Amino acid sequence: MATCGPFASVAEFSDFLVTPIKNCPRPEWVAQYRNQLPDNSSIVFAHADISWENILLEPETGTVTGIIDWEMAGFWPEWWQYRKALYGGRPQGWWVAIVKRIMKDCEAVTEAYMSMEMF
Repeated sequence: MATCGPFASVAEFSDFLVTPIKNCPRPEWVAQYRNQLPDNSSIVFAHADISWENILLEPETGTVTGIIDWEMAGFWPEWWQYRKALYGGRPQGWWVAIVKRIMKDCEAVTEAYMSMEMF
């Protein structure tokens, strides 16, 4: 398995995400977390750092004039963009509400991934 990508499959990416917790003294936790990361997600091209700070607007009309900060862009499982949009950068309540309204709901897998981050 690659240590930082590229990954051959979503399953390989998910295996990589649980790597930090594999030394956990409770192996059942590792299995529980891994089982919550889907292996059948679609792969999509995503910005992977989309936030209100990276969207340029025309101040008078609110028209989007650009999206900046593309260095994390790539092909990711579809839930990755949702997770990064909600919890990357400095999320604001109004931004979270917009993300939840316009993006496909990936809350369950996002919560599973977020709970692993405590390791």
